[in-house]
Order: sequence, then structure tokens, then C-alpha cells
Amino acid sequence: MKRKIFIVCMIFLFLISCVFGYKFFITGNNKNIDNIGEINDFILQIKNYDVEANVTIYSNKNSNTYNLKQRKVEDYQIQEINDNEGNGLIIENDNNKVTIKNTKLSVEEVFENYNEVAKNDVGFDSFIENYENSDDVEITENEKYYIVFVKIKNSRNKYIENKTLYIDKTENRPEKIEIKDVNNKETIIIEYTKFQIL
Repeated sequence: MKRKIFIVCMIFLFLISCVFGYKFFITGNNKNIDNIGEINDFILQIKNYDVEANVTIYSNKNSNTYNLKQRKVEDYQIQEINDNEGNGLIIENDNNKVTIKNTKLSVEEVFENYNEVAKNDVGFDSFIENYENSDDVEITENEKYYIVFVKIKNSRNKYIENKTLYIDKTENRPEKIEIKDVNNKETIIIEYTKFQIL
């Protein structure tokens, strides 16, 4: 009888330690920000991640929303961008070999040693690169967010002049990126529905 009680107590303690220890032992869930001074380290330590987002692109006359899935681990990155009608692209970048697939037409194109094909401004890696290279970065906060403004250095695209990242204070995760043009008008909004740091 004592042995059964001991085993039940051990199982109970194990379950409680798993629940409370989850935040500290599962990769990606232990990145905490205690104050605004830690934002730089937080952003620069994000090397590998798995995200899902709704991307809204604004033009002069209308807007279009796409679903984005992006996973980056070391030198491998895959992005899937779909519209609401099932049309989409999969961009796979594996050590300088870029593969672009059209999901609707089953068309595939492979590029060797041409990393620039896979670059786009909706990927989180693009924000990190802009953050690292910019001479004009402002970090502020309000009650809900840490706000990171980045003016893109030597931007050649008038529709992508600056980016603003909103990091949720309670969740300690990026929640949204706003991209604005030279007139400070929103051109792209990326709203993360899932952001896991790996």
C-alpha cells in the first residue's frame, strides 16, 4: 500500500514539474524580455523559427491577404505563401539551392547559387537583416508592446522604406510587422498567428 501511494505521489510530482518546467525546458519558450534594454539581444538571438502569419498587401486601389508559413533552421528555409483561392508558392532555400514551386500548376524551378531569388520582405529573416544593417533604429514601448522601428538602409524600393516590429510584452513574441513606404503609408502588414523560436 505504501508503495502505491509513493508511486502515485511521484507521478503527481512529475506532472506538476512538467507543467511548471515547460517554459524553461522546451526550446523557444524560454526567451523572456524583462525590460526594453533586452530587445536587441532578443531579436539577434532569433536564428531559427517556425511562424504562420496573415500578410495583407495594400495597393492604391485594393488590398490582398495571403497566408504565410515560414520555417528557418540553420541554412535551410522554407516559405509557403497562399491566397484564399488555393493559389500559392513554396520557396525552399537549402544551402544556396533555391527551389520555387507553384502549388496550383505543379511547376517547379531550381536555381543554384542564387540566394537573391528567395529574398523577400515578408520573411522574418528580412526584418532581422534590416535591423542589423540599419543606422536608424528606435526602440520604444507602450503598455502592451515593445516597438522596434527600423529605417531600411539604402532601400531601393519606394514601397518598403521602413518596418516596425511589435513584440507582445505578455507573450514575449513578435506579434506584427508594419511595412511603410516613403510617404509613411502602410504597404504591408504581417500579423503572426504563430511564432515559435526554435
